[in-house]
Amino acid sequence: MRKSKRMLRRARLGLGPSSIAVLVGAAILGTAGQAGGAWSLVPSPNSPGRRSVLNAVAVVAPDDVWAVGVGTPPDSGTLQTLTEHWDGVSWTVVPSPNRLGRDARNALTGVTAIASNDVWAVGYSTDLDSPTVYSTLTIHWDGDNWSIVASPNLEPAPNAYNALLGVSAVATDDIWAVGGAPVADAGRAIFMHWDGAAWSLFPAPLEMRFWPNSSRFSVLAIASDNAWSVGAGESAHWDGVSWTVVPGAQDDWTIAAANPTAVWAVGAFSTYDEGQYFGPFTKAARWDGSQWFNTRSLSPRWDDTFVGVTVISPEDVWAVGRTGLSTLTEHWDGAVWSVVPSPDANPNPQPRRRDQNQLLAAAQVSSDDVWAVGYFYESDGFTQRTLILHWEGLATGP
Repeated sequence: MRKSKRMLRRARLGLGPSSIAVLVGAAILGTAGQAGGAWSLVPSPNSPGRRSVLNAVAVVAPDDVWAVGVGTPPDSGTLQTLTEHWDGVSWTVVPSPNRLGRDARNALTGVTAIASNDVWAVGYSTDLDSPTVYSTLTIHWDGDNWSIVASPNLEPAPNAYNALLGVSAVATDDIWAVGGAPVADAGRAIFMHWDGAAWSLFPAPLEMRFWPNSSRFSVLAIASDNAWSVGAGESAHWDGVSWTVVPGAQDDWTIAAANPTAVWAVGAFSTYDEGQYFGPFTKAARWDGSQWFNTRSLSPRWDDTFVGVTVISPEDVWAVGRTGLSTLTEHWDGAVWSVVPSPDANPNPQPRRRDQNQLLAAAQVSSDDVWAVGYFYESDGFTQRTLILHWEGLATGP
């Protein structure tokens, strides 16, 4: 079963204590000068059980926003799909379908919005009587209802988990979904495409077949001949004919873009030095049209992760995640990253878990209308609740 809190894989980049000190010093400097807006906590509903998590968010319009994830019924801990909708006034739960089966579990991990009557969400379902146990799950919103749409699976084999983890659309007949293992275990990459009539699997790059883990965590579709995917190992690019590996953005969680030369991939890494692990630390890389460049994102507490990113313009990028027990939002102004204060749904978290207030995804309407979603733990340290933040105003760097 895939954990909603998305476990981090370590990318050992060889940073020693001196390099870490530079990162932390930059984080302190980077918090200065933020003005012109604020993040606010927006009330959001939950499933009736003890677990409700929002894994992804997508925008159609200012009064038409979707967030998806998982929840549990009141009498069971079995995961079920969860979809929530913003109508400009409030968030409400919208009924969504689930597959049945022995020890059935259903989860939504990605969402993309094309129009008010054309929204896709992806994830996975489990059935112990199924040859693959894990099966890809795609559901479609037609303006009135969510319905399950048939989707293919990798053949039954070791590490063929068949969990979809991200989705992105160019048009109603040009959509990519990617995936792999639903947990931190090694899995095989899934590349799946919707042509307006059916989903079909596409071959992974040849070299991925020799990787111990090639799971894809996120996909970005820019045009019919331009798409990106990040995940375990290096990034991959679609040129309209095939997927190829492009080095430079390694072990990142998610990817977004404003245009083909302003593509951002973000994640986190830990480093090992003199018998001790340090981190995790945030990381963010930009594709400029020819290569990936690492930027100096900030890690205020030496325990910081990026899990979501949204790109409004080359000078207006948000990355979200957590810092220690609190939410983390950072803004790129075209030159530097700055930490922007963000509220916690549980302002007094119990330190029994590291992810007490966790943001998992972000999406924007405009510079002054940005959403971030995730989850938090109540004071008992066991009950998960949905977490939604909203940005109103323009971010300015130091």
